[in-house]
Amino acid sequence: MKEQFFTWIVGSILFLVLVSSIFLSSGQGNYSLGILLYFVDIPSLFIIIIMNLFMLVVTKSVKLFLNSFSNAYNADKTHYEIKSSIRAVKLVMQTSIFGSISVSIIHMILLLRQLDSIESIGIYLALALLILLYAVLICLILLPIKNKLEIIMEQ
Repeated sequence: MKEQFFTWIVGSILFLVLVSSIFLSSGQGNYSLGILLYFVDIPSLFIIIIMNLFMLVVTKSVKLFLNSFSNAYNADKTHYEIKSSIRAVKLVMQTSIFGSISVSIIHMILLLRQLDSIESIGIYLALALLILLYAVLICLILLPIKNKLEIIMEQ
């Protein structure tokens, strides 16, 4: 179990290094860490986290979601616990995608309202795309956990 957890940690670190290198190399020859600040929007990240917490609380799946990380590397769990963990992870993935799409649409509507101001178009467009990026990254982080739980479920 420790070996699998170590593999997951190493894989996550390599994923973050890959994503960071993509962000750093996208700066038209400017390879500074300052470009990473363009990809940080605390309110958008906060919105996704709040939406996910709300859905987990409403469906009473908070504990199931938190246990899904340990259940993915513990084959001693029951069939019901594994299935419930898969549902909780899918819920967070779907909430992230659909929630970010709805917030992105709101940003696009605000963008269309501000077409007379050229300066605000870039800001609203960046915010609309950034929240989608956050949702995709959340899903990419949770995808190996979901896959591992499904493998355990089939055994």
